[in-house]
Amino acid sequence: MFKGKTVEDIIIKNLEGNFNKLSMKWNSLSKNARDLIYKMINKDPLKRPSIDTILEHPFFTENAKLDATLTSRFQ
Repeated sequence: MFKGKTVEDIIIKNLEGNFNKLSMKWNSLSKNARDLIYKMINKDPLKRPSIDTILEHPFFTENAKLDATLTSRFQ
């Protein structure tokens, strides 16, 4: 996500919260994955979600439902 010509460039972009959301890797992620990552990398640590909030995010809850459905079909 963070691109730069040098490690220093990457660190500065990281600290500024300046990242390239339009990269092919970013676009290949699900909407829920992108939303969760975006919230987790907020520049302001006080605005980042807690671990409890992260685990309640649809990225985890919807994937857990899918996993349970698929697992039950193979039993």
